[in-house]
Amino acid sequence: KIEGKLILAKLIQHFDFKLDPDQSFDVVQYTTLRPVDGVKVFLTP
Repeated sequence: KIEGKLILAKLIQHFDFKLDPDQSFDVVQYTTLRPVDGVKVFLTP
């Protein structure tokens, strides 16, 4: 678990995240709400 958090922290520090503007957000109800097809993100250094 700690390795995943460290990797995520490094990604956040070194990349800009931008959501795909053409993406639709249909949700599926589980214990928490989730996007049907995930979340599409563009990463730029």
